[in-house]
Amino acid sequence: MRGVHLKRLLELAKLLARDPRIPRPVRALIVIGLLTVPGPFDEVVLVGSLVLLLVIRPGLFRALWRESARRPC
Repeated sequence: MRGVHLKRLLELAKLLARDPRIPRPVRALIVIGLLTVPGPFDEVVLVGSLVLLLVIRPGLFRALWRESARRPC
């Protein structure tokens, strides 16, 4: 169950990184968060950018969250 949620969260991040409706600086943070940097830096950046996006564009975030559930894991 936990692995499914993690895969869905990563799929959501990929969708957000490619979506042109997301402001470019937030997309850049998401891309940095998707990099494999040793230590917790990339995870902190990714979670921070997702929280920021949830605050500034909650409807878009929810729509893409639902779309990530429909994509195969």
